[in-house]
Amino acid sequence: MFLMSNFGTFLCSENGKLFSRSLLEMTSTIEAVSLVKTLEGFYLSADGTTDNVFDIEKKIFGRAVTTDYCHIENEKTPGFIHLRTPHGYLSVNNNNDISFSKPHPYGWETFRLISKEDLEILIDLSKCSLVFEGKWNKLSPEGSSNETLKFGSINVSIDDYLTQFHQFPDEMEFFHYDDWSPSLIQIARPAIVYIIYGGGDIIRQFKYSIQSLCEFGKYRDEVIVVTDNDANYIKNICASAGAINVTIIPSIGHDRMDYVGVRVRIFASTLFNKYRPVIYTDADIIFDQDCKELLDTSLKMNHISAAVEDGHYLDKDTSNGKTLFDEKPFNFSERPEGFNAGLMLIPSGRNFRKYFQAAYTALTRYVRKNGRNSIPYYDQSLLNYIFHKIHIFSKSPITEHNQFWLEDMSEPHGAAHFWIAAFQRADKMRGYIDLLRKEKERDTSHDLTLESTPPLPRPESTKRSVNSSTLPFHTPSSSVPLTQAQPTGGTDG
Repeated sequence: MFLMSNFGTFLCSENGKLFSRSLLEMTSTIEAVSLVKTLEGFYLSADGTTDNVFDIEKKIFGRAVTTDYCHIENEKTPGFIHLRTPHGYLSVNNNNDISFSKPHPYGWETFRLISKEDLEILIDLSKCSLVFEGKWNKLSPEGSSNETLKFGSINVSIDDYLTQFHQFPDEMEFFHYDDWSPSLIQIARPAIVYIIYGGGDIIRQFKYSIQSLCEFGKYRDEVIVVTDNDANYIKNICASAGAINVTIIPSIGHDRMDYVGVRVRIFASTLFNKYRPVIYTDADIIFDQDCKELLDTSLKMNHISAAVEDGHYLDKDTSNGKTLFDEKPFNFSERPEGFNAGLMLIPSGRNFRKYFQAAYTALTRYVRKNGRNSIPYYDQSLLNYIFHKIHIFSKSPITEHNQFWLEDMSEPHGAAHFWIAAFQRADKMRGYIDLLRKEKERDTSHDLTLESTPPLPRPESTKRSVNSSTLPFHTPSSSVPLTQAQPTGGTDG
């Protein structure tokens, strides 16, 4: 069992030392210190065994011979204890200072016993946002305790959450009770996923894309990169752009099928079961607006979304699945529009995994029969065919939030896809970022000018207030109103 302090922190070990850490600072139960029972009493253990226990006198783990065992004194509330040592009671204060010398047990000396399974659940929850009444709430260690976790204005009962989780482990929502009154809280843990093979221009594209995601997309949640590059190299690129919460998934590719087919395989795996929503993005995409609106919309979705290509259809275009449709046609009420799979919104990794499993099974069976290069446009063709056939595709909201690159493109939609720029992609992406920054500077400068402009004098001949429409200036919109770029047919993935 693990010890949760009165301030919602856990005793953890690192480099032979004892620390108190919040759930936000923890990544797994391996870091946490547990109680192990012996004939003499209980010890604090770094690895769950009696081989690496804590010596209170020297304040280290791993002393050859230690006699600093503890006794458990049960609190009035079941599951809560005091830990009495030969030196005094174990105590953790609000500054995470640890001592073993308190003569009497009070609040700081009260600990909650948490099982390994429940600690894993709480660590996962700490990485999520709780969405209520349109507001995304992050865990705040300040204000949390061993009875409640504070997410913004929501104080989540640990008992209530764990009880509901064990009853409905696959749900990404739970009920929060204000006294007796329930409110439904949604759990969100977004992930943006890149697949990066090789170096050169693809790395340049990735640098600009991740930079735009942080700078203009204002994204601060998890980024996952599937790559054959060195993990530290990719993480440094992300850190330079402002992306700190980054996970690297190593992958080796040898041909085009590997490079694009991995997109189907990873979403068919359990890797993304904890994430909601998941946004897959090609490296040649610039995020030019705040991602929050798209993330908000995703919580209400029950379809996978991608940008449709103007004039493209499943039964007409080889880039959108025509080869597969000709071989195994199916009936449809509305002609299926062909979509580009370079930007996909998946509402839930767990709930939509089965559709990617179906796609991956179909992919492997088809290429085993017909060869690895038998499907034009590889996984994009397959996903068009599968998603339309099983009615799991929606062009909204990605189509409205996406535009395919054109030379005169200037008005942000949310994302700009530069595949049409071919070998000039990285240069065009850099140029678009420069344009976005100039627009941002212009708007900021204009706003500062408005703030410094003295108010118009009020005419003494009238007592009515001045209507804003009579003023000689108006605040501009956040973007220059240029002609919207229309999607263009064709894709290389």
